[in-house]
Amino acid sequence: VSVFAVCNITGEEKNQGTIENLLVSPANRFSVFVGRAVFQIANGLATVTIAFMYAALIFNVDFSQANYLGLAMVILITTFAMTGFGLMLSSLGLFLRTSMIIANIFLFIGLLLCGVNFPVSYLPGWMQPFSYAIPMTYGTEAARMAVEGASLGELSGLLGAELLVGFAVMIAGYLMFRWFEYLARSKGTLDRF
Repeated sequence: VSVFAVCNITGEEKNQGTIENLLVSPANRFSVFVGRAVFQIANGLATVTIAFMYAALIFNVDFSQANYLGLAMVILITTFAMTGFGLMLSSLGLFLRTSMIIANIFLFIGLLLCGVNFPVSYLPGWMQPFSYAIPMTYGTEAARMAVEGASLGELSGLLGAELLVGFAVMIAGYLMFRWFEYLARSKGTLDRF
């Protein structure tokens, strides 16, 4: 949810004709860039919480040993980090026709690489480093550990790495946004959709 909803922001603003007004406003660009996605963090938190409820009620996932505080921290940090990842992909929508195609590609690459369907260790050695460039990899592993009852201390390494990657992709996304803004202005493609 964090990736798709955030990734679509730029495309929707182009389609609605509001991107030009946003970019000529005197507001701080970083605040605008990050502020557009803040609601999606809350949306992601709600979506994951509901998904865990379904996991318990329908699929009988056992949460009896779970560290609920640790799991809540994992969900919060993962949602934040994946929102940053979505912002990075969204910046492509400023220059390209749409960023949703990129979001779809990364969805399937992410499911393959980040350990959701099978552990990262099952991947060929040359693919494993790519897994750790996606924040969801750390979140997936930490969520499994929290459900098994791991303490916050045991989760801290994974959560710290995820925060670091989350901030890195958010900063990379902002720099990409500024670069694509420059390219779109110079080539006159700002309102192309």
